[in-house]
Amino acid sequence: TAIGVTADELKTEIQAGKTIAEVAVENGKTAQDVIDALVATASADLTQRITDMVNGVHPEETDSSVAPAEGA
Repeated sequence: TAIGVTADELKTEIQAGKTIAEVAVENGKTAQDVIDALVATASADLTQRITDMVNGVHPEETDSSVAPAEGA
C-alpha cells in the first residue's frame, strides 16, 4: 500500500488513535505520498468509468460475476 502497511494494520493504528499521516510517516512515507496514491487511484477509477460509459457499458455489466444476457 501507499503507506507501507496492510488495511488491517492501518485500521488497528487508527483505532489506537493515530492519523493516516502519522502511520505513513512511521513507515517512511509522507502525507503527500498518501494523497498522491489516493488521487491516482481515484483518477484511474474515474477514467475507467468514463470509458465504460462512452462505450455503452453499464456498471452491472462490468461485474464479472454477472454473465451477459443472450443477445445483449
